[in-house]
Amino acid sequence: MKAAVLYAPKDVRVKEVEMLTAGTGEVVVRVKVSGVCPTDLRKYAGVSEVREPIILGHEFSGDIYDVGEGVLGLSKGDKVTVNPFLYCSGCRYCKLGMFNLCSNLRALGGAAELGRRLNGSFAEYVKVPAENVYVIGPEVPYEEAALTEPLASCLNGILMCNMKPGDTVVIIGAGPMGLMHLRLARLFGASKVMISDPLEHRRAKALELGADYAIDPKTEEPVVKARDLSDGIGADVVIVATGGSVEAACIEQGLRMVSKGGVVNIFAGTWPLTHVKLDPNLIHYGEVTLLGSHLFTPAIFSRAVKLVSSGRLRLGEIVSNIIPLDEIVKAFNIALGKRAFKVGLKP
Repeated sequence: MKAAVLYAPKDVRVKEVEMLTAGTGEVVVRVKVSGVCPTDLRKYAGVSEVREPIILGHEFSGDIYDVGEGVLGLSKGDKVTVNPFLYCSGCRYCKLGMFNLCSNLRALGGAAELGRRLNGSFAEYVKVPAENVYVIGPEVPYEEAALTEPLASCLNGILMCNMKPGDTVVIIGAGPMGLMHLRLARLFGASKVMISDPLEHRRAKALELGADYAIDPKTEEPVVKARDLSDGIGADVVIVATGGSVEAACIEQGLRMVSKGGVVNIFAGTWPLTHVKLDPNLIHYGEVTLLGSHLFTPAIFSRAVKLVSSGRLRLGEIVSNIIPLDEIVKAFNIALGKRAFKVGLKP
């Protein structure tokens, strides 16, 4: 089978590798679309470590090709998506049901930074535990089904913010994750959603997908604008959906945008690492909740599958490019250039 193997930063080779066979309790999925995630880009660019040759990729959809012994409820030909994270089930956090914080977390395609790396979905086929496989609605396009995993992360963040109908929401960052937060905020009944991003094409896409206002931080003071658009009160929920060198400033902005009693969610991780200076009085006197959200539990992933399968949350507009696997370097460069939205690979 064909796969894109990363050997070192900027050294990815599309080559023939050994075909996979499903073992006991496993299935082999024929990959139809696999999304390019910032985690993949960090490893390709050398920002985070690559300890061994690995097939990256963990956001994907496809059809079941082979079913191993002992697998129930799944059949060859089923259209599926996959939770790429493998939990130990024995650590303190797993026993508390906080599977996303598992101390021994493993993942396909190097999506978890700990433990032995498992080959992922930048290939024609991928082998996965059957318990991680979810049948997706037959009418859902493969490129939308491949977004179930990042959607689950966004859904976890929204649920942690305790978002309510009628809330005013600010989303900082209008990349693919910010846009998914936007669609979820609307689904949860937000009365007003503002989104801030310095890139004009991202602001235009946010307005197209339902934002009430798109703030240009290059020409507008985001805090002033957000408060002006919320009658001077501030937002009930602020989601920081961007990382990198700007994240520290955006977190501080979020604390000044949020209303008293509101919530600021640090959704995005940042690489390289950075440090944030905060005014604790904004949190103390305003009774502001500052929280982080990371990944998702199996229960939340199941909810994301249901949302995608229902057709009530269409995500196709967020996918801007589908690139053949043979052109993976082109796909990485497009994603790194930030001119695209979600980039997918098609074996």
